[in-house]
Amino acid sequence: MINENVWHDGKVTPPIERGMKEFIIAVYRASSNKVYSFAATYLNECLLSYENSDCPNKGKADHDCENCEDGCPTSGWYELTGDDYDGSLYLKLHLNEGDYIKGWRTVPKWEETTTAEA
Repeated sequence: MINENVWHDGKVTPPIERGMKEFIIAVYRASSNKVYSFAATYLNECLLSYENSDCPNKGKADHDCENCEDGCPTSGWYELTGDDYDGSLYLKLHLNEGDYIKGWRTVPKWEETTTAEA
């Protein structure tokens, strides 16, 4: 179970079942020496289709890309682009040398008792 009200260490993988879940992540960017927070999706063995045999599992001893008609099992941090009409595209989170994920947390939900400040 994920504690939804705290930041979790970026070295720890979110404990989600097979599938995907959106989180807020904090990424340290070495080029600017700043931390940026934004939405990212963690995929845990999600079946993604790859073009031009770009499967990240290609060449692994326990994986046969020929049997991935429904997609290759993919895990890790991804950014979701596109929309439901044209289809979604998952891009692997790009980290330059020296960049790293400082932490992640669940996306806060708007509660009925929540009030916005003016």
